[in-house]
Amino acid sequence: KFLAGSSNVYNLDGNAIDFTFPGNYNGSTTTKISPNGKLIAIGMDNMADERYKVRLTDMNGKTLKHLSGIQRTMTSITFSPDGKQLAIVSGTEKSVGHFSGKDCPENTENPRIIEVVIMTIDGEIVKKIPVEKEIASVAYSPDGKKIIAVEQNGKGYIWRATGELITSFVCDSYSNEVSCSPDNNHFIVCGYSGLTFYDSTGIKIKNISGNMECCKYSPNGKYIVAGVYSTIAIYDANGNILNIIDETKFDIKEAGFLKEDLLYSGNTLWSLSGKRLPIPGGYYSYSFSKNGEYMVGIRSTPGKPFNYPPEIAVIKVDGTPLFTLEACYFVGFSEKGIITKKEYNGKYSYQYDFKGTFIDSIFES
Repeated sequence: KFLAGSSNVYNLDGNAIDFTFPGNYNGSTTTKISPNGKLIAIGMDNMADERYKVRLTDMNGKTLKHLSGIQRTMTSITFSPDGKQLAIVSGTEKSVGHFSGKDCPENTENPRIIEVVIMTIDGEIVKKIPVEKEIASVAYSPDGKKIIAVEQNGKGYIWRATGELITSFVCDSYSNEVSCSPDNNHFIVCGYSGLTFYDSTGIKIKNISGNMECCKYSPNGKYIVAGVYSTIAIYDANGNILNIIDETKFDIKEAGFLKEDLLYSGNTLWSLSGKRLPIPGGYYSYSFSKNGEYMVGIRSTPGKPFNYPPEIAVIKVDGTPLFTLEACYFVGFSEKGIITKKEYNGKYSYQYDFKGTFIDSIFES
């Protein structure tokens, strides 16, 4: 339903959600949407008086709470699987933010501190963990009991969710992403030196060479996808190569699974065999159902002004068109079909099944 960037959140109409920043706050440094899709965490930065806060909002941008206790510019926020806790990376070696006193970059005796702050969504600080170098990627284990992080100096950490260090491990000096297996027994780290497999205790199992920008386990953990320059590599869970897709035109910065046998990279869908699945053109954004079987394409309503409500098309992922609705806004998928609104901020939502049959209307008080 929503896309989060480094400083903005957009709905699938292409409209940015309105976030008004209070006082002297000059904007956000990072944003993240909770796993249940109900909360947005925004890292707010006020360089004028060195105040940093995490702002929690609903999906319409309404502020629910401000979380204090962050002392430096935030570079990433990660939700726990249950959405009740945050792992916040705070501080950077680069010239970001305003520092004074002991944190001044010129003070070599007290170098700028980088830390991982573990905090509940109620604002309780669980633990502040200082680290040596910039953090490249953070991931919670699927059971929410561990936090795995990799630095840009070849060092990784495994902490309990309460912040106690379990162990550290050696990783790629230029790591890009860490991903945990769904069964909590393994994790992978990709970077300039390739794709490295670890067991849950941080012991290295094997490495596959290659400059890899991203890596993800499939939902059931049977497969792994990695972006290698402009190719997509597909492995089994043991790291055996299954397929290489080299029909992409650009470097793969992000790739993953919509379901066990369906891949995405950018706005392209692929089967495990490397077949590019047809996506109808002419739409400026797409959304996919959780089971990976349906998608919604959104475009301007033909023959209408730009600010007129858009047209949405419901399509099967094999490219089969199902139905089209004009002058409405896409809210999201439901268990029975899709939910729309006739007015962007309207109180009434309307539910249709995947055949286009109207089911019911929902009033949001």
